[in-house]
Amino acid sequence: MRRRDHAPCSTRSTPRIGAIRGISRSARCPQARPVRRVVHISRFAGGSRPRPAQEWRHAEQQCETDERRRTQMVVVDMPAVERAKLEVPIGPGRWTFDDLLALPESDWRFEIIDGGLLMTPPPGLYHEGLWLKLRDLIKDAVPADHLVLGSPGIDMDPSYLIPDVTVVRRDAVRRGRRLAHPSELLLVVEVVSPGSKSTDRFLKPAKYAEAGIPHFWRVEFQPELSLTAYALPHGGDAYTEAGTWTAGQTATIRAPFRVDIDVAELAPDR
Repeated sequence: MRRRDHAPCSTRSTPRIGAIRGISRSARCPQARPVRRVVHISRFAGGSRPRPAQEWRHAEQQCETDERRRTQMVVVDMPAVERAKLEVPIGPGRWTFDDLLALPESDWRFEIIDGGLLMTPPPGLYHEGLWLKLRDLIKDAVPADHLVLGSPGIDMDPSYLIPDVTVVRRDAVRRGRRLAHPSELLLVVEVVSPGSKSTDRFLKPAKYAEAGIPHFWRVEFQPELSLTAYALPHGGDAYTEAGTWTAGQTATIRAPFRVDIDVAELAPDR
């Protein structure tokens, strides 16, 4: 396959998320590799971007060219019909929440990591059924001054993330508000999807911890159903594991609230 032109990257720069499987650096960086045709949505300082036929996958990173900073995005595969529908405005600077509001409607999920656009494919039916079961299992255990919500956006400027389940202060839920603040959140939960494993396991938890959200849970259903609970130590900036439970076991969670969860009950087809 013939290599296409690409905005040069400094080989001195290192992607912030490291060497995550399935993601590589830019076309001129040592770890670059060709993949299936992708849509490359990025904002360059010069206002340019590669053609839609560009066939290189990138980690979210910062590249230096001619002493100018260029913010690049995570690139994901998209069906041709979705590429045809999606017309994303391109311009200098970082992505903002207002930019997300200006995007056309799509089944894909759009989030922002450090000013870069993160796109993930729509979750499957099993994923959706699982987080609904979890919400129902914990709703009576949360403190009276909190609510269990589905997928509200979190304002972590310059990042804007959407977890699968949140436990948020009741007084934060007001008419007209679009985003929650990390200080209003007691717990965030990610249900790991096949199309967003690295994001759900590594990138988003790191951002939640950085923002000071005290508790994080990760639920997986491949290869087996499991729930892992994490807590943020006082003054810490990284989660520590409180426990992992699989189907056939009961998760005995005592913080941020007391609840016993039969992990097998999370299965939506049970």
